[in-house]
Amino acid sequence: MLDQAMHMSEASGKITRIGTGVAGIDNVLKGGIPQGSQVLVIGDTGTGKTLLALTTAYTNAKSGNPIVYLAIDESKEFLIKDMKTVFPAFSDVDALVESGNFFIVQREIIIAIKSSDVIERFLVILENAIKAKGANLMFIDSLGMIRANLNDDRAFTKALALITDYLRGKGVTSIIVSETSSRSGGRVAGLYDEAMFDGIIKLGKRNEDGKVKHRATIVKMRYTDFKETPVQFEITPNGIASKEPQEGL
Repeated sequence: MLDQAMHMSEASGKITRIGTGVAGIDNVLKGGIPQGSQVLVIGDTGTGKTLLALTTAYTNAKSGNPIVYLAIDESKEFLIKDMKTVFPAFSDVDALVESGNFFIVQREIIIAIKSSDVIERFLVILENAIKAKGANLMFIDSLGMIRANLNDDRAFTKALALITDYLRGKGVTSIIVSETSSRSGGRVAGLYDEAMFDGIIKLGKRNEDGKVKHRATIVKMRYTDFKETPVQFEITPNGIASKEPQEGL
């Protein structure tokens, strides 16, 4: 089910897009992620998944677009501390949190997910957060704890389908972070199907001449004409910064 805003935008020939805060990625996406899309950001450990999510969250909150951030892997306090440590330029994040533009839902809510009944109550919590803050952009970081607290992988896949369908129906764009590994063939462990996601961005890194080079590849993005060309990026004090798409990276 596609949100009403997406239908209206498509019918008029214009699609509202949400910028990621990373110029190279937004250029590939012709302006950013189509509003109402559910986007999966994947990659191995240390590839910059959370840092990309935080860059996008901060950039949007700073510009006046309220966001909701589900901090599943760490506490609110540690998330803010890590953010300011890695990105010193984001020193005003406390003020954004205080204003409500950067609303963090703490991990205890997610850890309690163990059944469909709990998931339904969890969705109510999400709806309350979205309505209270007037947010149309949500971050879920990350899926590992959700999978660990559900009974099995089928329940995990079903939970993700329910969550993404719910957010899509509300016209809320989501960026959902998940780790992959070579053992899982570069896929999210325990996820049977990726059809519930409108977009997939894969992050990677490699060592070259003693330096770590990061890259982001748009694997899938509905309503976007793009080439699957990696975008090289760097982790800077001002957030994730990109270069022009590089062929053969």
